[in-house]
Amino acid sequence: MYDVLNTPGIPKSKRGIVDPNICELKLEALYGELGDVLKLSRLYLAKIGFLNQIDDFTREETYRLLSMPMNELLPLAELHIATQPMTVGGSLPLDISSADCSDQSFTQPWISFDKDPFHIWCDDFRPASILLNDALKIVGVVHWEFTYAAPVGFSHAPPRWLLLEKPEYWPRGLDYWCKDYGRRLQTFLTSMIQREDEAVKQDWLKNHEWLLGPMRDSRESGGFLGHIRCKEYFAFDATYWQKIDQRFFEPATCVVGDIWKQRLETWPFGVRRER
Repeated sequence: MYDVLNTPGIPKSKRGIVDPNICELKLEALYGELGDVLKLSRLYLAKIGFLNQIDDFTREETYRLLSMPMNELLPLAELHIATQPMTVGGSLPLDISSADCSDQSFTQPWISFDKDPFHIWCDDFRPASILLNDALKIVGVVHWEFTYAAPVGFSHAPPRWLLLEKPEYWPRGLDYWCKDYGRRLQTFLTSMIQREDEAVKQDWLKNHEWLLGPMRDSRESGGFLGHIRCKEYFAFDATYWQKIDQRFFEPATCVVGDIWKQRLETWPFGVRRER
């Protein structure tokens, strides 16, 4: 599917971008095929965690979570420490508890899912893992290594891969990525409406299992960008200060690169530590 969606003429060695001239009906059909694979979101487990094979027919969430970002954490650890801006005096990290970070702007829609159930999620599910036949129908999906039971917000947020490329690598920058993503997301949601309506009529999907509603809400609230960055955290810092922070907090009066400094001065709790 990656090859079908990619802009013609881009060499294999270059990062792909969804063809800006792709036929809208073709794109809607391809997104609809992806929507069928998202049926996996109907699988629920009682705990967050990696899946352990019990026998030929049974898997349980018995291991601690192993996501793709966690797998890549060690080689990135030094880079994250070196570039972490939330420090005082250039050395000691802020002592911030989970209670300090419990603002419910992001979490409120999913409070009812705080305990269970948790959805099946695959970090590596994307067009490059999807095999198509000549009629552009899905015949297989590969790369299920990083599959686990995850927080419900993962599957309730629109997928990052609609443009193929990540926000931090978009040729014209984050603002243009958001604009282009919004246009493709509308096409994706249109295809989801059709697929989910058919599924309800066929009685294999219940109304409370719909993904369309939560995905639309995530787009309208701006929460989807936060979830994209939390799952692929490498460029979280830049995206957060540009697109997320001022959506949920008071407007900043400085350049984007200095917003974190302004926030430190306004936090009401004693979290700063001096050298």
